[in-house]
Parts: sequence; structure tokens; C-alpha cells
Amino acid sequence: MKDMMMDKQEIKREYIEQEGHFETKSRRRELHIEILSEQTKSDIRNSKLVVMNPTHIAIGIYFNPEIAPAPFISLIETNQCALAVRKYANEVGIPTVRDVKLARKLYKTHTKYSFVDFEHLDEVLRLIVWLEQVENTH
Repeated sequence: MKDMMMDKQEIKREYIEQEGHFETKSRRRELHIEILSEQTKSDIRNSKLVVMNPTHIAIGIYFNPEIAPAPFISLIETNQCALAVRKYANEVGIPTVRDVKLARKLYKTHTKYSFVDFEHLDEVLRLIVWLEQVENTH
């Protein structure tokens, strides 16, 4: 039985093989921000909010009634870039809203810089109104 037990070095080596080095994981997190282009960062900063499927999809919503009568999609990112969008949006103070169904619908039916279609307009406007109410109470 004692022969089957791993020593400290074997445990450490197995953990590193499975989970990766701490330094590597830390550097990977830093690179999330570097994944985003300056244009994408600008699109995030100009967005009213980002609708998220928390780990795979990020959809930026831009709305300014003085410029355009309807909201439009300011960015669409997936996978690692979606995670980077969420992190950057939090850093610059752009609200992220977790709405898996809406994020998936918008991802399937829209392209970057397209206006939100009539079918999804009500859901998006409700989010915007809710967000403005929350911001006005603080």
C-alpha cells in the first residue's frame, strides 16, 4: 500500500500537468486584455451595455437616441475574446448583463454594427430602460 502512495514531488508534478503552472495561468489572464484590438476596446467603451452568455458570447449594445433611433450591435465576440470583453467592460465601468437566451438569439441573428431587429427590439429596450432606472437610483 505504501508503495502506491505518491511522494510530494509526484503530487506537485501531477497537479502542474493537470492544472498548469501558476505563472502560465496568470499570464494567460493578462493576455485576455491583449486579445482585444483598440477598435474593440473603443466599441466596448461606447456601448451602453454588454449582454453575456457568461463564458462564450459577448454582445455589445450601443444606444444613443440623439444619434440613432434604435439600438445597434456594437460588438460580437465569442470564447476567449468574450471573456476578455467582460473583463475589459468591468474595468471601464460598462455594465454586463447575463442573459443567455438573448445573447444567443442576437448572436445567431445579427452582425456587428447592425440595428437590433424588430423581433428583439423589445427585449433589448427593456434591458436599457432597466439599466437606466438602476443607474438613476444610485
